[in-house]
Amino acid sequence: MNILPSKKKKKKRIDRWLVSDSLLPEVSKARVITDPKPSDHFGVVLSITPASAPPRGPGVWSMPTFIVSNPSFVTLMTASLHTFLQQHPIQTELSHGSRWELLKALIKDVAQSFCFAFHAQRNGQLRALQFQAETAKRQYLADHSNPHALELLHQASADLRQHCEQRAAKDAIRAGVLLQEYGDQDMSMLAGTQLFS
Repeated sequence: MNILPSKKKKKKRIDRWLVSDSLLPEVSKARVITDPKPSDHFGVVLSITPASAPPRGPGVWSMPTFIVSNPSFVTLMTASLHTFLQQHPIQTELSHGSRWELLKALIKDVAQSFCFAFHAQRNGQLRALQFQAETAKRQYLADHSNPHALELLHQASADLRQHCEQRAAKDAIRAGVLLQEYGDQDMSMLAGTQLFS
């Protein structure tokens, strides 16, 4: 343990990591945390990049968990898996590894296609309602005396508000699914660290 004097002439320890010879080649970076928080030591953060780690970061797609409770997705995935099993029966000469890779690729393709279509439809509905509300507003501003224009503006605004509230409620449910899966775990040990760079 090394001891360094700090600005207030107190001594602080630098923490250390013990890394095995087999893990050492996978340590990509190490740095000392010099936070001004009151403490008697400086922490050390290691960034570890395993050679066999799957790709991570921007551009890597992962299936959002909320779609597994969407009835349309479940129906689509069930039909896709049924078709896959008919096209690749167990008795064929396809190896287990090859069959698994094909199955993973199918699941990813079906889930991605569903997500893209889902978000395009969702955003399309919002844009259409926003356009209707803006059009109704312009019509009302052009002729304040027209009661029909005011009625259209109220209806378009109410439709847009209802859509946004429903969307927010669905987003809250999705966030609840993520919280249920990840929120009960103590993540404090990961604060300020990089597991993969």
